[in-house]
Amino acid sequence: MQRRTASHDRLIKALRKHVADNSVIGLVEKFLQAQVLDGMDHWTPVAGAPQGAIISPLLSNLNLNELDHQMAAVGYEMTRYADDFVIQCRTAEEAAAALEMVREWTTERGLTLHPTKTKIVHVDIDGFEFLGYRFLKHRLFPRQKSLAKFRETLRSKTKRTNGNSLQAIIVTVNRTLRGWYEYFKHSGRTTFPALL
Repeated sequence: MQRRTASHDRLIKALRKHVADNSVIGLVEKFLQAQVLDGMDHWTPVAGAPQGAIISPLLSNLNLNELDHQMAAVGYEMTRYADDFVIQCRTAEEAAAALEMVREWTTERGLTLHPTKTKIVHVDIDGFEFLGYRFLKHRLFPRQKSLAKFRETLRSKTKRTNGNSLQAIIVTVNRTLRGWYEYFKHSGRTTFPALL
């Protein structure tokens, strides 16, 4: 889900429920009103939160906390990280009802669901992607985009023309490998041998 139309007033109101310090609230307001530069175009946003900014997960959690509780109250199993979430259901009918509930909730708050990422799938047939993983038949794999990014990162660090010593290259490659393998350690056993 993306918060592209999140009201700044609504975000600040939600923040005030948890934070009394006006200097912190003022700092968040500055983040929300920071100018956006896209190529030669620039503007000051009047709604939405800065995508990819360090403050974005906090604002997502403030914005969607109520949805977490509402879904739990009716018995839906929802897994959420910032503004990305998955709702696990037992039947297609239950999934359709959960999706309708989320649509109503987001519409009432001026939020929009991502048009292509929001869908009902069967984990055993279609699978789905979430937080860099691909879930299929109760198994996890790095999604293809994650694998491609990993390979490209290694290529850029090991170019012959990068000007670093072999020792420096090994240090930076090992750091990347440790981080990547630690994040994707829950993957199926066939994932890592295929990368060697």
